[in-house]
Amino acid sequence: MAKLTITKLLKNWNIGVPVKRIAVPKQDKLEFFYIAIDKQIYKVNENMKHKTKILSAKLPIRDMCVSPNNLILCAIEGSNIHIVEIGSKRKVVYKNGVQVNCIAYNPEQELIATGDENGHIKLWYPQVNEKSVSDLYNDHNIK
Repeated sequence: MAKLTITKLLKNWNIGVPVKRIAVPKQDKLEFFYIAIDKQIYKVNENMKHKTKILSAKLPIRDMCVSPNNLILCAIEGSNIHIVEIGSKRKVVYKNGVQVNCIAYNPEQELIATGDENGHIKLWYPQVNEKSVSDLYNDHNIK
């Protein structure tokens, strides 16, 4: 078994405001990443000289993730799940009905998973429609 050691700091950026969430898409070389600052998500290049607004929300961003192919950014604010097609900035908002606490992207099946305040885990097809996969399978909730 490999021994866990302290990792070496590769780089340190000071952007002058609190960063609430960060997502680093799969890349051959680190060129950019996504940061959530309060109610906005920005795509920021590696040298911090270029910042592009990807999403503006009404409430603070609670969590976010990006697809491995860097085509889709998913974010949660309150009970809303935002799906943004990054190149076109086309956006879909799913209404969950209750506070969503976390989100993760499954790279193998092009699904996102969300966990909400009521203890439900839901799987979603981000581009298909407003029904979660769990709704399609008779709402099997994990107990």
